[in-house]
Amino acid sequence: MPNLSTDSELYTIEENRHSLRIKTADLLKILKINGYQNYTSKHQYINFIVKSDIDTSKINLVLSDYYKEKYRDINIKEITITPMSYTVAIPEGFTVNIQKDSYLSKKGILSIKTLENKKIFLNYIIDAEISLFLSSKQIKKDDEISLSNSSRKKVKLEKLKDTPVQNIGTSSYQAKHYITENMILTTRDIRTLVLVKRNSSVSVSINDENMVISSEAKALEDGALNDTIDIQKSDKVKLKAKVIGKNMVEII
Repeated sequence: MPNLSTDSELYTIEENRHSLRIKTADLLKILKINGYQNYTSKHQYINFIVKSDIDTSKINLVLSDYYKEKYRDINIKEITITPMSYTVAIPEGFTVNIQKDSYLSKKGILSIKTLENKKIFLNYIIDAEISLFLSSKQIKKDDEISLSNSSRKKVKLEKLKDTPVQNIGTSSYQAKHYITENMILTTRDIRTLVLVKRNSSVSVSINDENMVISSEAKALEDGALNDTIDIQKSDKVKLKAKVIGKNMVEII
């Protein structure tokens, strides 16, 4: 930025108007004359809008609650909300509509609906830090996701492709596909860990009062933790069983 000793008035917005649309080329010429040489723009026109002096605290609260519902661990530092067009005041009665998957980005568009069914659109930016998991090494397809191949990290929320994994426990997830090192783990990359595979041999337990009876059987379908699956005993009898561990089921 050039070291200018005085401010320069570039344009004036008329009192009865709240915006001014000018050609980008004209603005760049004026900036160059005033010492600003290296500015460019992809847009043909630039819109100047008078800042709305409104109270957005109620909307801020709704937006904050929305992000807190989506992230287990989030630290919201600041929320900035500005109307897309000049707005004198926010009406008393309104409902807030937040676009789907807005939580994946630090900025977005929301709208409020007044009691008269009028919609007011607003831009927002949220300055926040979230916790997520990154792969600490290469992970092959169907490998279990655990703390041995992933780590928790706090990052500034920018823009995510999908919902990040926010908790990794024992016997919880496995990789849907090959995952490179230092990759943000999302729900697109994982699935529930299969502890029992179809046609595999499983250890079967039956709780009978104070006794536990164990036997072997064949699983007739895949099963994750606490899933109910069909098994078949050696005498071809089929039973329902709950998956309780790796190749372990319990008769229900």
